[in-house]
Amino acid sequence: MLENGRPVLLPDPVRQLDDLKDPHWVEANLGPYDNWYFPGLFVANPLDRLELVRLGRTAIYRHSREENIDWSPSWAAQMYRPGTEAFEVLVAVMAEFATQVRADGATPVVVILPIKAETVAFRDAGTKTHAALLEALERRGLPTIDLTDAFAEAARRTSPGSLILGHYRPAGNALVARTLANDLPGLIAPTCGRA
Repeated sequence: MLENGRPVLLPDPVRQLDDLKDPHWVEANLGPYDNWYFPGLFVANPLDRLELVRLGRTAIYRHSREENIDWSPSWAAQMYRPGTEAFEVLVAVMAEFATQVRADGATPVVVILPIKAETVAFRDAGTKTHAALLEALERRGLPTIDLTDAFAEAARRTSPGSLILGHYRPAGNALVARTLANDLPGLIAPTCGRA
């Protein structure tokens, strides 16, 4: 969480490993701050013996996840909206991490790995849903490699699905490797000691 603009870790409520064996305890203590929290998901219910009840709970969970993260450009635009808790925490954590990396004598580099919807949006409309994040990182002097450009360019020559299908496909992974091999050495050369 943020306190006075700085990231602060929540205290870990787990005092002993056995705490994690009790689903009721886990939900009550770990769930409320978890974006993936779904009440009652793991806590046994007397009606769970009925297959229809289990099927219903599964359907409700899946539906809630689809609404929560639909992986569309509109979702990404919400995620990267300045002033939201998610955005401000993300930027603060990255800035704090960069400070620690610099204090250790190294160069921090943020790598943006786009999802399929972001790739298609940039390919088709030339807009980046994470433009506000890029601006925030630039203001803080954080070197960034944004792979959205490379993915959109490749998606013009082939289908986006050949690069990203849920996770990156082999062609997408190869594109990441080529781009990093090309862009990373110049960014880290001052602290890496070699060109």
